[in-house]
Amino acid sequence: IIQPDDRTSRVAFNKTAYSGFVVENAGIVQNIVQVKATALGTGCEATLRYKFASQTEDFEFSVNETNGDVSSRNVTFDRELRATHAFAVIAENNCTGDYKRFDYTSVIVHVNDTNDEHPTFSRAEYNMQVQEEEVGEVIGRVTAVDRDEG
Repeated sequence: IIQPDDRTSRVAFNKTAYSGFVVENAGIVQNIVQVKATALGTGCEATLRYKFASQTEDFEFSVNETNGDVSSRNVTFDRELRATHAFAVIAENNCTGDYKRFDYTSVIVHVNDTNDEHPTFSRAEYNMQVQEEEVGEVIGRVTAVDRDEG
């Protein structure tokens, strides 16, 4: 029996990290990025399968197990609640036991902002007084906040 070693059987991603983006409030499946790994070896060693390192049932993303395409599920993203998502993807060969090889990479997904937030004043009401003779004088200051970027 010939045991594989790192020179004859190996799985490795082309990058240590990938990044992409989704658009806020789109509510559709969005293609994000394709992760790509290579495998050395023959037979079960040469065939790769992609999967998430961990995920819950309501995870917002999916990965195509044969080609590494990462996409969003049919969900709505809100940048004001969460601007980035990060997770790990694993590429593994189809072997078992001593022949099993894998590697992992990070994926960072940025949520691109849309202008969906209205500016809000920091106070509900401002009271200021002005004298008739005070022309060109500052009589007060109001402030507003917009949670959108830009």
